[in-house]
Amino acid sequence: MTELASLFLLVLLPPADATGETAQAIQTTLRSMLGEVTMAVAPDSVVTQAMWMKEGSQLHAHFVAHLVWKDRNRASVDLVALGANGTSQTTRRELSFTPQDDKAERGRAVALVIAALLREFPAAAWLRPPPADEVAVGGSRAPPSIVLGGMFAFERARTGNWPMGPALLYDLSLSDSFHVRACAMALIGNLDGYRRIGVGLGATWDFLRSRDGHHALGAGLELDGFHEATSSPGDHPSNDSTLNAALGPALEGRVTIWRSLRLIGEAGLRLNLARMTLTVGDDFDRRSYTYSRWRPVFAVGLEYAL
Repeated sequence: MTELASLFLLVLLPPADATGETAQAIQTTLRSMLGEVTMAVAPDSVVTQAMWMKEGSQLHAHFVAHLVWKDRNRASVDLVALGANGTSQTTRRELSFTPQDDKAERGRAVALVIAALLREFPAAAWLRPPPADEVAVGGSRAPPSIVLGGMFAFERARTGNWPMGPALLYDLSLSDSFHVRACAMALIGNLDGYRRIGVGLGATWDFLRSRDGHHALGAGLELDGFHEATSSPGDHPSNDSTLNAALGPALEGRVTIWRSLRLIGEAGLRLNLARMTLTVGDDFDRRSYTYSRWRPVFAVGLEYAL
């Protein structure tokens, strides 16, 4: 079922009426009378009362209309107005139909009753503010505060040498658009026996994001501290190692692929504080390789919002 977040009106129908002519007639009639309000129709066997009435539930609606059949030709409609402080107010109307009334006609009659009940509520009920944990813009909820993730990272240490390896992430959202991150990373290079183990801290601001917060593109700044080492085996072995630090900008994107599971990607550039040099060869053919101070970094992976 499509995830429901913040609605003006939630219409709950018996499963047999939640699809087909009855549901279609209810939605069409209500749209013509109420305009383009946020509205959803769902079976009452799936969306239970606890999902929209219980404090802290993820489903929020200004009004909930519930259709219940007494018998084949008699039904009742309950309209519940939900207050911002957890209070509610319910009104009820009874409907009677003739055996000749088809499903579409019954749906239009139900919609007319819902619209009439809505007009009986004061204007303040129509303007009920969203819950405090929702984002003000667009009525969407703030993203989860804690995110765990894993990425596979690449870094250009020097020409032809791209160390790669895993990174573990811990992300904390301070607001809907700003979050900080801690990570641990281990990289191994394909040349020179390169090894790097370290940790990092970063802060990112999402300058583009969807209204529901599921997809975003952000810019940030990251600081890494690490130990890196390199060695050259052979008759004339050489090695170098250092404690190093790096600082630089990063561009980060995320796309939600299923509920709280996200695909994430990152591209950045790091300025390293120290530089390593590796010397290889013998006295007749000796070459030195200096590791780059400016290093591009790329990573892709998954994260899960708790």
